[in-house]
Amino acid sequence: MPRARVMPLSAPPASHTEAVERYLTGAGIAKSSARIYQISLTTWGGDLYVLVRIEG
Repeated sequence: MPRARVMPLSAPPASHTEAVERYLTGAGIAKSSARIYQISLTTWGGDLYVLVRIEG
């Protein structure tokens, strides 16, 4: 059974974009795949931020 990689604790990310970067860096996927995920995750996060601002 695969074991989870233990990551040292660090300060929380300052932004959604930084959180996405940290996640993708630790994911261990190809750079081309990481770029696609980065675009998707940052776009989704930006859309959510706008929705919260409008609804809030």
